[in-house]
Amino acid sequence: MSSFLQFASERGLIIDSLIYGRWARVPTVDHPQKRNGAYWYGKEFAHCQNWANMEQCETWFDGKDRTPLEQQSIQKRMDDAHKAYAKERSVMQQKASEKAKWILSQCELDRHAYLDSKGFGDVMANVWRKPDADPIMVVPMLYGSNVCGCQLISINGDKKFLRGQRTNDAVFCIGRTGREIICEGYATALSIHTILSAAKIQATIYATFSVGNASRLAKRLPNAFWIADNDHSGVGQTAADSSGLRWWMPPTVGYDCNDWHQEVGLFKASMELKKVIALRRGVI
Repeated sequence: MSSFLQFASERGLIIDSLIYGRWARVPTVDHPQKRNGAYWYGKEFAHCQNWANMEQCETWFDGKDRTPLEQQSIQKRMDDAHKAYAKERSVMQQKASEKAKWILSQCELDRHAYLDSKGFGDVMANVWRKPDADPIMVVPMLYGSNVCGCQLISINGDKKFLRGQRTNDAVFCIGRTGREIICEGYATALSIHTILSAAKIQATIYATFSVGNASRLAKRLPNAFWIADNDHSGVGQTAADSSGLRWWMPPTVGYDCNDWHQEVGLFKASMELKKVIALRRGVI
């Protein structure tokens, strides 16, 4: 039991009490307020996945020697658990996709307090107004050309995804031509778009919503430029550096590109980023 808990912990899952024989959702180190992890524990083996940074679930074994017949029995249980997980995830993702499309149909283009706090008070966004509730900003998340979910942002900046939605490989794109840029957050993408527009650099900017998603996208866009968050944990820098892409991050620890943009202003930001992108491409 302790070996699986260690295995799951190394992948970022936070498990307070172990549940046997069914899929359970749990918080993760990178998202402690959400249930962004899942596991299935069967004593002899277990599966787990951190949806932020694992493309698929991984399997743990207890390492004991078994006869071929015993191993065959365990393999069948493993396969059944995988099938149940895939079926459940597929159903939940479809429901989340339909809900996201419905929410977007209820939105109107308007200003939002969150964008105002990020320096974009005049930018219009999808705003969902529910009765007796503060307006919520809705950022569509696309898998291919299909809306697979959305990010819901409160006026205080709290962010949520729809329960069960697909987040792996989901992005929001700003621009359709020019240099491919990878980043994490939506406000960061807006800042990058504004900065590069001022520098007269055309770009297609992908907001990936997580560092794990950014890493996955980097594998498919080998010529992209990654603008990373300067996290206190160093996760953003480590992921960008290991991606093999050219990359940059703001010099201040704890800052993303939006924080840096607001601090230094548009002119300095556009001059700096233009120089950084040019130099990283080998232009002197």
